[in-house]
Amino acid sequence: MTDDHQDTCRWGILGTAGIAPKYVNAMRRARNATPWRIGSRDGAKAETFRHEQGLARASDGYEAVLEDPEVTAVYIPLPTTLHRTWTIRSAEAGKHVLCEKPVGRDLGEVTEMTEACSEHGVQFMDGVMFMHHARLASMRDQLHRLGPAVEHVSSVHSFKPADETFFAKNIRVNPDTEPLGCIGDLGWYNIRFSLFLADYTLPSTARCTFHRVLNGVPTDATVELVFPGGMVSNFQCSFHHPTRQWADACGSAGRLHVNDFVHGDWREAEFRVDSDMALKPMAAGVADGPETLTTRDCVQEQVMIETFSDIALGRAPRDPFWADAALKTQRVTDAVMRSGREAGVLVSV
Repeated sequence: MTDDHQDTCRWGILGTAGIAPKYVNAMRRARNATPWRIGSRDGAKAETFRHEQGLARASDGYEAVLEDPEVTAVYIPLPTTLHRTWTIRSAEAGKHVLCEKPVGRDLGEVTEMTEACSEHGVQFMDGVMFMHHARLASMRDQLHRLGPAVEHVSSVHSFKPADETFFAKNIRVNPDTEPLGCIGDLGWYNIRFSLFLADYTLPSTARCTFHRVLNGVPTDATVELVFPGGMVSNFQCSFHHPTRQWADACGSAGRLHVNDFVHGDWREAEFRVDSDMALKPMAAGVADGPETLTTRDCVQEQVMIETFSDIALGRAPRDPFWADAALKTQRVTDAVMRSGREAGVLVSV
């Protein structure tokens, strides 16, 4: 084993999905990672990807990636309906697994996936990049300014209005590939952000309305989550509306607002805290205005890869938090989907 191999985590990638080059770029930026091998069901696509992205090897199929002794970790950007199979096979091959979201069709699948990773001594993590941005830690440090607890959360996640081609051909509206539609593709982030603000306590109930559905897949939805401590989270996710990714958290003494909670700018990622918002006595004037806090020079994709690669290389211990966060997010997603499919019935989480 060479020093180079010891110093870097060599990554295999299962599939040539459109998001995969973004991860390859993050691997190249990372201090401890190397994008090594691409596998695809189409060997020609794999070779093209290898050439364009500068990887060492390409494979016709995914098995060769898992059989490669040089590969320490795998990234799985396959359709959701394939995540269970290839996560379990990867774990059985001794590869650490970074899996795209949504992680599975339902909690049963995700439980099998995370248990397989635990059984084979490998790390599991889902690809929620904002979890790794230094801004999130800064937000956590500021939550006390909202009062004793966060009481209400509003958030939205949508991207530019999809066109006819999207609704005719994109896998996000195909029940055989992405049966959770906008709830899994977009709402997963709203749910995770809500869990973060609730210190990862599960909500008690969920209610969801599917406003538009295509092929049995939700494409526009609103959701309400109610948490045991009284926090309420309302969010919208949609394939039909302009790009929005804002979140607002409010307590009895203040408010925290972020315009881009999903894709924080790597140069300057901001959020705003507005505390003591009530009018003061006339002699004192009006309460202080909002404070903008900025986190600079943090590429969340790179940090995610570096964090994961350190675990895969044995420089950091395996962290059960990441599997637990995925399981909780999936549990809430299941409740949301059930409510939406049953015309907005209140569902226990």
